[in-house]
Amino acid sequence: MKRFLHKLSGALLLLCLTAGLFTLTSYANPVILYAGTWGTCPWEIDANGKLTVHPGTGVNTYGKSPWADYASQIKSVVFAKEGDAVVVAPPACSHLFNGFGNAASFDFPGWNTAAAESMYGMFHNCSSVTALDLSGWNTAAVIAMYDMFNGCSSLTTLTLEGWNTANVDHMNGMFKNCSSLTSLSFGSAWNTISVTHMKEMFSGCSSLTSLDLSGWNTTNV
Repeated sequence: MKRFLHKLSGALLLLCLTAGLFTLTSYANPVILYAGTWGTCPWEIDANGKLTVHPGTGVNTYGKSPWADYASQIKSVVFAKEGDAVVVAPPACSHLFNGFGNAASFDFPGWNTAAAESMYGMFHNCSSVTALDLSGWNTAAVIAMYDMFNGCSSLTTLTLEGWNTANVDHMNGMFKNCSSLTSLSFGSAWNTISVTHMKEMFSGCSSLTSLDLSGWNTTNV
């Protein structure tokens, strides 16, 4: 009897599908190619090249990206917020995304940079990204920003509103070779009083048509 009912239900389902009464939709997620942890932050890279970093606390990078071995395969980056939990930056975030030359988008809904002290080379040679909105990042503790966007040759829009740079002393090559950047504005919290190095800061910015540096204090440069 059970076997008969099983066959009958299967036949009815097939009949309904054939008649168009039901449709089956696949919600399968992309295959995960690589996974691991950065400090206490779980992360994965899927078959679409999306790197997702989940809440936790990262560990110091000391000049090498945790995803350096997969850099050429990464096409997008998301630092996820899950409830109230976010990804907490370590003091050393240097070269975090260095060499992500195929990554066209970076999204940071869950990213707390309050503890970050070094961001040098963070987006170095991210040559495919066209827009970066980093407004609201807490940069009050950051000391080093040199080469931060060096080689972002496709970048046309860069938003740094709200950045507090009062403690930054090194900005060499910060926007070097951003050859597609047409304009760049700095928020009211931008402060250069502590900066001692600005060499080649805008070198290679061949598309830049306007640049307002009024109010910059370069006494210590």
